[in-house]
Amino acid sequence: MISDLVSKVVVHPHELAIRLSVAALCKACTIDPANRQNSISPTAPVRLTRTGLALRLIQRDGRPVTQGQPDPGLIALLRKARNWWQQLQTGTINIATIAHEEKVNDSWISHIVRLNFLAPTIVEAILAGTQPASVSATSLRTASLPIDWDEQIVMFGM
Repeated sequence: MISDLVSKVVVHPHELAIRLSVAALCKACTIDPANRQNSISPTAPVRLTRTGLALRLIQRDGRPVTQGQPDPGLIALLRKARNWWQQLQTGTINIATIAHEEKVNDSWISHIVRLNFLAPTIVEAILAGTQPASVSATSLRTASLPIDWDEQIVMFGM
């Protein structure tokens, strides 16, 4: 039914336009199509943003248009941070040992472990797949995270 209604989707640099067939819409709603225009084109303000190799469509509020799909890479990063933090809490292992086992430097481990202290709002958004485009694996790995959760939320534009 949707494929009958949508005659064209156009992605502009700052806008998404969907051209709907009035005849198909009238038929679906059992309305007489007489004396009506051929199409309706609702629009939504959006922008294209490059994230790694992918090009994503972003809404005005910074959230991806295709929200609701959790990013497996972000979730894996949070899991790794949680696992390393739990190991460090036992006191039987240190950052240098984890770095040696993972074949990375100590600094990288420290950056990842800090993700355990992300604001719950940010973690919930990541798990739900509703985080803004500013929350990516790269931004989380490289950010100088403030301790204050409210500052983190502002930092990522949430």
